[in-house]
Amino acid sequence: MNTVKDLLSGHFKNSYGVEGMDITGRSDWKRIVPVSDEMKNHVLADVKKAFYKYGGMSGGNKSEEDAYYDKIHNYIKSVNQQERSAVGWTLSQLHLDLTNAVNSAVKEKMPSWTPGQSIPSEVLDEIFASERITSIMSGQSGAAENAALRTDRVEISEEGRLAAQQTQNENDEEVSEKQGGNVAVNVGKRARQIAAAASKEQVQQVLALLQNDMSECKAGLEQGMCDEAEIAKVEALLNQANSRLSQVPNAADLENPQDALNAFAMASLM
Repeated sequence: MNTVKDLLSGHFKNSYGVEGMDITGRSDWKRIVPVSDEMKNHVLADVKKAFYKYGGMSGGNKSEEDAYYDKIHNYIKSVNQQERSAVGWTLSQLHLDLTNAVNSAVKEKMPSWTPGQSIPSEVLDEIFASERITSIMSGQSGAAENAALRTDRVEISEEGRLAAQQTQNENDEEVSEKQGGNVAVNVGKRARQIAAAASKEQVQQVLALLQNDMSECKAGLEQGMCDEAEIAKVEALLNQANSRLSQVPNAADLENPQDALNAFAMASLM
């Protein structure tokens, strides 16, 4: 909460009382900066909890989320004010990179797995001990390397791929809408993708995108760029997608797979 003194002096704070987090009209905050090993491990512990306890989902436990973000906000307050927004971005990207890497690794070992389903602890033990995760933790792979995981993977014609790439290039962030320094999930697009998904494989693509949306919105919440209502929207979309998953066949069982592919591609481009 900003006091009159804060407003008059220009010392603006976000909703968590952290000064130096206003990103309006700025782009320099989207950069990876050094963070402490303690905070890296704090992020890793949250990702582990999501997979071991909730099958790759957030879990919706408010007290757990508050404890996670309280530690991050306290850490951000302890660093130089000019670096605070970049530190928040770095930690959110670390969370996103780890989540994407674990999602991919689980799918490789359990192709039929979908977010929310339990994962054997021995599978997760092996994944979290792998070089894929340790390299991210040591800083050898980062947001730039994993950015491709945040784009829609749709197997369509060459013309469709070019159109998808053009659409991606025209938007600063395809997954989330950012307007006036705020983060908002693109609910309309995700709902269209869920409705257009005609096979389990297509629904799983949407579920992966929604997991990225959740990470983006959590990062926005962390930096005061959105509220819990956005996270609730993603949770609702995840429920819709999981419900859709039980209603559609495998791609191999579709009568007109190309028509389904084209319809899903169009929904992803809109």
